[in-house]
Amino acid sequence: MKELKISIVLFILVILLVVVNAFYVNSTMKRLAALATEATKSASPEALSELFSYWETNRDIVSLSANLREIDSVTENLLSLKVALEEQDVDRINQSYVLLCNALDDVSRYERLSFGTVF
Repeated sequence: MKELKISIVLFILVILLVVVNAFYVNSTMKRLAALATEATKSASPEALSELFSYWETNRDIVSLSANLREIDSVTENLLSLKVALEEQDVDRINQSYVLLCNALDDVSRYERLSFGTVF
């Protein structure tokens, strides 16, 4: 009976960790998308700095559960957006922004809660 109780507690703990992780990753990706939109619209160095700072702060934690290919894609598209904003190339800014949003959605999509991701 003792083993059953321990098993149930561990199972609940694992499910709880999956849910917390999903919320964390999805909220981080939403915040990054909002910061990217702000940086693209304002093209200010402060907005771009805040975007990079937020990503650098959260990248290590997100990479614990997200595929490293998607993490690298987000980083590459952030760098591309930075260069485009610095050069004031409107076409590259738009392209980089769309690719960044797509990469953020890829990370978020794999961490959304569904029956398949939990079990």
